[in-house]
Amino acid sequence: MLGAFVLNVEHFAAAKEYLSQFDPKHPLCVSALGPRTENAGAFRAVLPKIASAIASFSVHNVDLLSVDQLEMLLPADVDLGLLRDARSLFGELRIFWEAPAEMAEHTIALLAEQNSETDSIPFGYKLRTGGVTADAFPTSAQLATALVIPADYQVPIKFTAGLHHPLRQWKYGFRQRLCHHTMRRVPFRWQRHHRTRNHAGAGPGQLCPRQCWSGH
Repeated sequence: MLGAFVLNVEHFAAAKEYLSQFDPKHPLCVSALGPRTENAGAFRAVLPKIASAIASFSVHNVDLLSVDQLEMLLPADVDLGLLRDARSLFGELRIFWEAPAEMAEHTIALLAEQNSETDSIPFGYKLRTGGVTADAFPTSAQLATALVIPADYQVPIKFTAGLHHPLRQWKYGFRQRLCHHTMRRVPFRWQRHHRTRNHAGAGPGQLCPRQCWSGH
């Protein structure tokens, strides 16, 4: 149930001093968190830096750590060319691209189109289901759309924020999302992640449950 530790790329250097607390049988598995970018130009410019940081961090001690995946917010003006650039830079690294609920259908279709061009690990879609402002919470209709469309396009999906609530009150919880999946009969698996302070305001070591549709 416990998966990768979500670690901001900017904190890779600081994390190295804690590797002595791990061993080859219990390595540090990381889900790298990329920075927020304002537009396609900034996004394209930062991708090589992220790829370089991940490569450098991954080989720092191959016995004690591994970077299993990347998650990063897409700019609103993302296009197929940007996704192709990302694919060429990151190769077989699993990536979940985040986009707002109102952009879900467009983003998932774009990811599906890029996925169809390669036999590599498919790009996935990440939906944020809570936050500190009202607009961070998708409606039930938006959430349903975000579940149905990836199933139709065979695009992996994961969720972030609010999953520690068993029922929807202020955020979407495990039980509500489980019901959505059950009604859709979409196969799913659970991932639980740690979260760092800079990730959606969580404290160090706070558990961040994630859900990821496996597609199998």
